[in-house]
Amino acid sequence: MTGLLVLAAMAVVIGSIMQSATGFGFALVAAPVLFPVLGPKEAIGTLLVLACVGSALILAAERRRPQPLWPDATVIIATSLPGAVGGIAVLRSVDSVTLQYAVTGSVFVAPCSCAATPHGAKSWAVRRGGRRPRRDSPRALSPRRPTRAGRRYCFT
Repeated sequence: MTGLLVLAAMAVVIGSIMQSATGFGFALVAAPVLFPVLGPKEAIGTLLVLACVGSALILAAERRRPQPLWPDATVIIATSLPGAVGGIAVLRSVDSVTLQYAVTGSVFVAPCSCAATPHGAKSWAVRRGGRRPRRDSPRALSPRRPTRAGRRYCFT
């Protein structure tokens, strides 16, 4: 059991590094290792606590006040609530071994499905000519801006 805990700790450290460097990736790395080691219920609680602590540490290290994009955050939260309720129902009704296989399999299948799309794993903004700017930047305040190809698009 000690070897598995060391492996889980390494996955948490690697996931934390990915989270601080890219803004996501903690659960993608840590979840497939924590689920078999701790079990589904303990792994979910551990992931939630570690993700909150990691995000708080990143905010504290940057020493700046976050400026959330409230319209986007509202949509994300509103659409994630039904999935959270469904996840709780699945967690309570499915046995732990089946759940471990499902979580591990979905983590490995998800990147493959993104790579199989016509645009690969690129985001909406990158496919349309570049990074999406912050809403308070001068580039975002202009209603339209031509891309390299001369097409016009709107950031709002």
